[in-house]
Amino acid sequence: CQLNNNDCDENGVPDQCDLDCNDNGIPDTCDIDFGFSEDCQSDGVPDECQTVNEDFIRYDEFGIGYVGFRTDVPHMVWLQRFNASSNRSLVSLIEADLGLAPAGTPLTVAIWSDPNGDGEPGDAQVIWSNTVSFPSVDGLIRYEVPNVFVGDRGASFFVGFAMEVSIDPSTGDFPAIMDIFGSPVLGRTWLIGGEEPLDLNDLQNNAAEYALVEEEYMLGNWIIRVETGSPGNDC
Repeated sequence: CQLNNNDCDENGVPDQCDLDCNDNGIPDTCDIDFGFSEDCQSDGVPDECQTVNEDFIRYDEFGIGYVGFRTDVPHMVWLQRFNASSNRSLVSLIEADLGLAPAGTPLTVAIWSDPNGDGEPGDAQVIWSNTVSFPSVDGLIRYEVPNVFVGDRGASFFVGFAMEVSIDPSTGDFPAIMDIFGSPVLGRTWLIGGEEPLDLNDLQNNAAEYALVEEEYMLGNWIIRVETGSPGNDC
């Protein structure tokens, strides 16, 4: 490494030997000083080096459904709590394994905020939803999401489904699929039911069933996953 007019930040280190996290041939400090990169935290590291394009969050162990669930009442909501990791605060995709119900049955897929951040959905508010049809094929189903902002880094949010189910003892629906293998992550997986349609912005109101699955049923996590992405900087 030779200085030889090759020290843009005048720190005594030749440019080609200096820190260059984005590999553009320009030291990080000069990228920032000359306006080639932003540094919203003022930590001397270009923002593009502190962000990751996407991250897939899941709590199921193998991604294979093992237990089908439904409520004992006809209006059912099942949802899973997530936390936005690092700076990945935009949800772009939901992936889920769904169980047994007639193909074409109306199904709402939704994302809820957690206003008080306590991990409990009683105050959850819908920030995005879409009405789709229950799939006619087995396996993981993907639902595109238009980059929904779920809060700052670490923010708690919920993703799940709502539908009316048949509770016939012999032919009823079991639309929610749970993975009970491995080491389930506790405090994440909720099952809510009502005799009447539930208000998706007031899930606890008029709920006949409202519980974490490990408290009322068994240990496990829904096979519901989210893909999250960065809004473009690290602040």
